[in-house]
Amino acid sequence: MSDLKRAVIFDRDETLNFDPGYINDPDHFQLKPGVTTGLRTLQKMGYKIAVATNQAGIAKDKITEEQLEKVHEKMDELLAQAGVTIDGLFICKHKDEDECDCRKPRNGLMIQAIRKLNLDAKTTWVVGDRHRDLLAGADLGMRGILLPGKDTEEGIAPPNLVFSAKDFTAAVSFILESDFNYLQSRKIFSSYKDTAFQLWLQERRTNASSVVTTNGVFDLLHPGHVQYLYQASRLAEIFILGLNSDRSVTALKGPTRPVNKFDDRALVLSGFDFIDAIVQFDEDTPEEFLQVVQPQVHVKGGDYTIDSLPETRVVQSFGGEVIILPFRQGYSTTSILKRASHDL
Repeated sequence: MSDLKRAVIFDRDETLNFDPGYINDPDHFQLKPGVTTGLRTLQKMGYKIAVATNQAGIAKDKITEEQLEKVHEKMDELLAQAGVTIDGLFICKHKDEDECDCRKPRNGLMIQAIRKLNLDAKTTWVVGDRHRDLLAGADLGMRGILLPGKDTEEGIAPPNLVFSAKDFTAAVSFILESDFNYLQSRKIFSSYKDTAFQLWLQERRTNASSVVTTNGVFDLLHPGHVQYLYQASRLAEIFILGLNSDRSVTALKGPTRPVNKFDDRALVLSGFDFIDAIVQFDEDTPEEFLQVVQPQVHVKGGDYTIDSLPETRVVQSFGGEVIILPFRQGYSTTSILKRASHDL
């Protein structure tokens, strides 16, 4: 995820720490379970970590500036013991009646964080136990996660709420999963007919001289698949994989296939850096997909011959070449399924 600006802005009370009321004594500051582990994981993964907190106790004379500073020193100390450093702490010391710009649900603290830490709001999460925590980032495009608290089952959900987590660990897990899916999905296309894919292809063709394609189901990946895909990628600068839709897999393989749906197959394949794009096609054969892509090289596995391939004629019609790569012996999806069935 290093190529994207990633950040999480956390509320403080009842998000990071237990809230017995206005905390004016550092000894009363206690982190909640899972917080240090979760923050350390996020920071190791390259996320910036910020805290944005309403502290109206200052304006209400419930706590002094010095006491608040001591409490935050204790927070920093506890986090440092776990190897965590907060990148930015943003505090509103006003009460509601002051009508300031920084008290959540207003977005002043979020804007401060964006400016100071050079964040991208669209790739920044906001996490808290109150609706107002999430609302502070809603207009800026921040995605929100709600933790259990006073607002868990009250009122209208904030428009940017994407997940209600049972605890801090679940919130961190969801962030990592969602950002991984987003990062990988940038090279997954639902159809070769989509404008997004055609623009992607046009841009890549401008900067590269050759395209190689292959196609298939790739339902249960095995070493034979990995070797085949890697070797195919070596035949040109851009490697585009045409992946059968679930409908076409069932038509070709029968009602028990695919074992894994398109989204799962595509996500697994997207983990290979040598695959530049994964494109769904719904037809039983890839001719239409190839007519759009028009690769210089099209690759198939060793149980085919060039003359027996239905797509050979299409590839040759625009001057492309068909290459047959040998399969790695001893591996097939069918044999895996047979072994699994026998083991049961």
